[in-house]
Amino acid sequence: MKKLTTFLSLALLVGAGLQMNAQTYGHPYQYQTNDYIPPVNVDLVNKVLAKKEQQYNRNIERVENKVKNIIKLVQILYKNKEDKITDEQAKYISAVYKYTTGLTKDQVANDSEMVTIMRTLNSIESTLYDWL
Repeated sequence: MKKLTTFLSLALLVGAGLQMNAQTYGHPYQYQTNDYIPPVNVDLVNKVLAKKEQQYNRNIERVENKVKNIIKLVQILYKNKEDKITDEQAKYISAVYKYTTGLTKDQVANDSEMVTIMRTLNSIESTLYDWL
C-alpha cells in the first residue's frame, strides 16, 4: 500500500508539473507597451546627418572664400589693365562666372566632386595671378 501511495503521489506531482508546463508554454508572452524596440537607431541617424551638414557647410565656406578671392583678383586685373582686357581674358572670366554660378548643392556635398571643384578654382586663381 505504501508503494501505491508513493506511486500515486509521484504521478500526481508529475502530472501537476506537466499541467503547469503546458499552461506556462501554451500562452504567448505578453509584451509590455514599454518593451518597444525602434527599428532604426535615431540617435545614430541624427549624428550622421549632423556630420554631413557640418561637412556641407565647411565645403560651402571653402568654395565661397575661393570665389571671393577670384572676384578680388578680377577687380584688381581690371584696375591694373585700365579696362584693357583682351578678348581671351574676357572669355575666360565669363567662363569662370558660368562655372561658379553653375555649381550645385549636390556637387558641393560630394567629397570627390569637391576635390575637382577646388582644383578647378585653384587653377583659375593661378591663371588670374599670372595675368597680374
